[in-house]
Amino acid sequence: MSDNKIPRILVLTLYSGENEIDLCKESVSKQNGVTATHEVFENLPNIEAHRTLYARIMEQSKSYDWFVKLDADMILNDEHSLQKSIQHIEKLKENAGMAIFTLQDWPTSIPIWGINFFSPSCKWDWVKNSETIPDQLFVDPDPIHEGSRLIIDEPPAPIASHMQSPSNFQAFFFGAHRALKALSKDGDKPSSRAKTQWNILRAVGKHYGLSKNKKLALILAGAEYIRNLEKTENLPELLNKDDSAINNAFKKYSGKSDKELKSIIKFWVCPITPTLDWYFKRSGWKLILTRFF
Repeated sequence: MSDNKIPRILVLTLYSGENEIDLCKESVSKQNGVTATHEVFENLPNIEAHRTLYARIMEQSKSYDWFVKLDADMILNDEHSLQKSIQHIEKLKENAGMAIFTLQDWPTSIPIWGINFFSPSCKWDWVKNSETIPDQLFVDPDPIHEGSRLIIDEPPAPIASHMQSPSNFQAFFFGAHRALKALSKDGDKPSSRAKTQWNILRAVGKHYGLSKNKKLALILAGAEYIRNLEKTENLPELLNKDDSAINNAFKKYSGKSDKELKSIIKFWVCPITPTLDWYFKRSGWKLILTRFF
């Protein structure tokens, strides 16, 4: 891209009730050094929402220089976040096809992945060919693209905040959804991305142990709700925010006192129990122990 050319960026957001949506929109509207257009897709089921978003990128591939997937609970740090990110991508690789930046996560209090930047070369064949999504739980499969795929955690990353002011239900659902991903399996083993989700919940437990924040407790209560469903072999394949089961569970847990919640989520708050559970019940160690003991 020419040094004198102002990057044209299409920012795409999926919204389903997140508390941060107004701040998200405001952070995009304030961007300088780029021409940023913001489109928000509202209240679509998760898989349909992502299919719509990726289709939009392919439809508009000739109209923009970059596409950014900015979730409704993400807020860009300052008015130059997009400009600095594009400049950094092009400094690293002139013809990069995709880049992923970290963002500062409130639930864990650490940087996590991430915000995706897509070049116009990105294509999702399953969308283009009207096929079933490869994984119905992990709905951000990497596209086919020209050039390099960059993973960026150095400055200017993290370039945004994540979930800095969730509603109580948003927090509970976040924990439940993360836990469902953390418990997902590929045959008799955890899926390749499950451990990342498990570690996020461990980090939330550590954060709660330091802050005793009620919304963090609700995140962990959501995770514990899913873990209890696993014990009864009643795990759902997917979660939707309008499902009666998840809403009834939220009413049950959100009505608990702080003391009751603390007891419910103790598994996640203890520094060692999630680690022991993962390695001796879920990882390859489970198979070793089953075989020899």
